[in-house]
Amino acid sequence: MLLHDITPIILTANCEHNIAACLSDLDFAARIVVIDSGSSDATLAICGANPRVEVIHRTFDHHAAQRSFGLAQVQSGWAICLDSDYRMSQALRDELAALPSDDANVGYMIDYAYCIFGKPLRASLMPARLMLARAGRLSVVSDGHAERFSVDGPVGQLKAKMQHDDRKPLERWVSRQVFYARMEAKKLCNPNAKLRWQDRLRARASVAPFFVFGYLLIGRGLWRDGWNGWYYTVERTIAEFVLLLCVRRRWLLPSADLS
Repeated sequence: MLLHDITPIILTANCEHNIAACLSDLDFAARIVVIDSGSSDATLAICGANPRVEVIHRTFDHHAAQRSFGLAQVQSGWAICLDSDYRMSQALRDELAALPSDDANVGYMIDYAYCIFGKPLRASLMPARLMLARAGRLSVVSDGHAERFSVDGPVGQLKAKMQHDDRKPLERWVSRQVFYARMEAKKLCNPNAKLRWQDRLRARASVAPFFVFGYLLIGRGLWRDGWNGWYYTVERTIAEFVLLLCVRRRWLLPSADLS
């Protein structure tokens, strides 16, 4: 595969602590599409300093709409969907370059290597994701606070991993968790939603935060990653507690505007 035939699509909103590192790994791309939703920090200045970056402004409504809008801007043969806290390792770039140009696959799943302050953890809660696809073949739908991708053809699996290395300040991380939890709670409390068993547990029971803590620290062995493993475990446990509160608020205040 010719790397310059891949257009990265990045969603941004006040991502000054992550976007420069993300862009530094994309020197193979002839064009990088950034869909920005009202950044007021240095994000736009950082993007503007890179001549290969095209920033398009769009008011945020939900992630799937932002991503679909970005995909519509692609003019190359392939698109790869990224967030500003993603890092493409040399191993991943090499694997992409080695893909045959006549490959029958129309999309590729990529696993994550979750990093805490630059150190990859041995495990995380993030499943593999369909990130790379032929232009025009990728569909996006909302899935709680995030989006879900699908393609109309065969899908392969890459061996190299995408690094997730979020460096945003703690106070912004907390505010984003509240934002995400409200969107996720809306999905979990929808009686018509088709939920996975994990989501049914999060919607109905109060044990999810405690389960996540034990599962990550003991079940997935993150205690062996030292304080980085503890940090991630506590982060995800806090996120589950915030989600629990948002779900319970929807139960206790069904007539309130909790969007």
